[in-house]
Amino acid sequence: MSKNGLLGLVNTTDQNVVVGGLVNLGTSYRHFGSKNNCGFATFSFNSNGITLNHRGIYKVTVAAIVSAPAAGDVTLQLEENGVLIPGAIATETITTAVTESRTLIIDYFILVDNDLILNFPTTAAKTITIRNTGIESTIENIVINVTKEV
Repeated sequence: MSKNGLLGLVNTTDQNVVVGGLVNLGTSYRHFGSKNNCGFATFSFNSNGITLNHRGIYKVTVAAIVSAPAAGDVTLQLEENGVLIPGAIATETITTAVTESRTLIIDYFILVDNDLILNFPTTAAKTITIRNTGIESTIENIVINVTKEV
């Protein structure tokens, strides 16, 4: 376990996600993190996003079991503050609608750095979401693990 922080989220409820829709991340099954000098926790989260509040490098790992009501490419992609991250993407092709399941894996590092606001260094927190950029799909199970590495 990372001494800097760990967050684990899981959603085992089937969710239909339209093209361009956000994935519901579920609830926390593990949460370990500290607060910085300003009282901000390492992570904050809700059903749609995870906010990385401290300066550092975070490893985000997503594992999702998906199916689709029609044949095509099921694609999930990480977003940083609402902008798709190139390379933080997973795609699998569904050939048999409804009955075929595939596993998508995303493993990506996110840098949270400082920014200057009124000449004071301030951590520029980042909110990470997962967007369906492929065909309409059903996410049967999703697990997201985030560790603060540095």
